[in-house]
Amino acid sequence: MPFIHLYQMVTFPILVLFYSNLIFKKAVSRFSIVLISIFEFYNFINLTFIQSIYEYPDITRTIATFVVIVLCIWYFYRVMVEAKIMSLWDEATIWINGALLVYYSGNLFFTVLFNVILEYSREFSKITVISFSVILALFYALVTVGFWKAGRSR
Repeated sequence: MPFIHLYQMVTFPILVLFYSNLIFKKAVSRFSIVLISIFEFYNFINLTFIQSIYEYPDITRTIATFVVIVLCIWYFYRVMVEAKIMSLWDEATIWINGALLVYYSGNLFFTVLFNVILEYSREFSKITVISFSVILALFYALVTVGFWKAGRSR
């Protein structure tokens, strides 16, 4: 599982910078720098001292998942408070944000209990993987709509 450690060390900063751009209207904010630095530092500590590189990083993945869920909700809150978007259905970032919210919210259970699920039973593990696959398919469908909306708005 070494790849998942690298994956989260790359994707978390990308998502934080994406939301920094959406929420604060600038790609790099003090908030994003601090959040990314703290997460990457903790990720390094976790990788070095707490969990093996060959073990699923459920602690850091849970933290990252929770932070992304909060950022998704924060963006929806900002959109509703500002009320600048005339048609939410036509806005690409609304679809992509919704996709990320569905994916990370659905993935939270899977992430928190991954190591426990593997030890519990193979049958329950299979059911969990199938449900995660359905959530992933929904994520890709929503992102596809978001990209389609972005292409049409140009």
